[in-house]
Amino acid sequence: MTHAMQDLAASIATEKGLIWKIWTEDEASGRAGGVYLFQGREEAQAYLDMHAARLATFGISEVRGLIFVVNEPLSAID
Repeated sequence: MTHAMQDLAASIATEKGLIWKIWTEDEASGRAGGVYLFQGREEAQAYLDMHAARLATFGISEVRGLIFVVNEPLSAID
């Protein structure tokens, strides 16, 4: 996956409002995903909409995206 997704990772790195992404994968089940941090909800939603459409062109129709707000006081503890 590391080699196959280099171009995609470079593209994602340029997305408006993206602060970071953690790539995840479970080779045994064939599932992959990520945890993203965006500057705001609007940027996150725009990215999710665009990325789901992009993945559909790869033949990936099952995209599960959830948007949460960071709880900064608790995050500062951990």
